[in-house]
Amino acid sequence: MFEKCPICGEPKKENGNFCKVHQKAYANVIEMRDRWTKAFGGGLTEKGFLEKILSLDETGQAAKQVAEHMLSR
Repeated sequence: MFEKCPICGEPKKENGNFCKVHQKAYANVIEMRDRWTKAFGGGLTEKGFLEKILSLDETGQAAKQVAEHMLSR
């Protein structure tokens, strides 16, 4: 039996925490968090980053769902 993505309920990707769509979005969110943290000289908290990307129109739906999930933990 497959474990389900905590965001959408689809089967989790093998060796992942999310389904295929949300696993890719998660990887992108983490990559961008690391870039933004470096650009801000380490002065950006993860919570601040997640709240910022949630407010941007340019952020995709899957990335916003991942950010909301990360904030709820």
